[in-house]
Amino acid sequence: MEIMNTIFWLKKNHFAVFYAVSGLTVITAILTSFFFSSTYKISSLAKQEQRYPDYSIIPLVFVPNDQVIPTGEQTAKINQWIKYIQAWYASRLDNKTFSFPPASIYKANYPLAWYQQCHLPKCTTQITYPNVINELRQAGFPVSAPNSVKQILLVFFQGEVQDGYPALGGSEKDNANMTFLSLPLLSNLYSVDPFSLKIESFCPFTQPECSFFNKLGMITHELAHSFGLPHTPPGTPPQNIQGSIIDQVSSFPHNSFADNINNPEREKMLRSPFLKYPLAEIPPPLSLLARQKYTLYS
Repeated sequence: MEIMNTIFWLKKNHFAVFYAVSGLTVITAILTSFFFSSTYKISSLAKQEQRYPDYSIIPLVFVPNDQVIPTGEQTAKINQWIKYIQAWYASRLDNKTFSFPPASIYKANYPLAWYQQCHLPKCTTQITYPNVINELRQAGFPVSAPNSVKQILLVFFQGEVQDGYPALGGSEKDNANMTFLSLPLLSNLYSVDPFSLKIESFCPFTQPECSFFNKLGMITHELAHSFGLPHTPPGTPPQNIQGSIIDQVSSFPHNSFADNINNPEREKMLRSPFLKYPLAEIPPPLSLLARQKYTLYS
């Protein structure tokens, strides 16, 4: 009797049953889709962070979505700049330097003007820098806090920086360790092979080579901040800083690291986990610097 009653009820209410089952199916599909999409997003971010080796420099060209993407030839030049700086570090640190993969292109979410505007509850004079950091962090790049950093992003920003400084580096800004440079500031380097530049004892500012060396020295200087070297406190005696990449960028590539009791920069660099990559052979002309005194002017 109960079976007959159930069949009768189903016939009478078949439309309600149909819609109930259909609704349950739709809800299940939505929840399943959300679960798998969330899982995929989390796993994608994890893969993004895990694809880089520990204690390496990660070159990245950050391109706002209304800016021109650098050509393959320009990207190859960027890799060449980094290779030159890698060799410079090796020439000063017993053939020890940093490792890096080839530079990659990151197509950003917003136009250039967006990165030059404040999108935080409170902004300092630096606006573009934290906007870039926040986006890269959300995209899963290894923008770690200073106490857990295992990769350092070397970001070349494709656009003018109208707020703050066009070149920054270090581990105390916006709870991240990143080296940041405005790419248009370095654009004249596209025209030269840095390994073809003659290293002279003095580079007058009227020579193009001087401008090239200043730009390469700027990148080297900002990376040194990310490796842990702060600016020298005001009032430091000149003999403690003379020739240092931190205090005399314009001397590049002849400068080095201060190496004295009061300012042991070179010792700090030799202890850095980022500067353990052995460069078997330092290419010329930087090989000439390797034969000179490590701290040429200290």
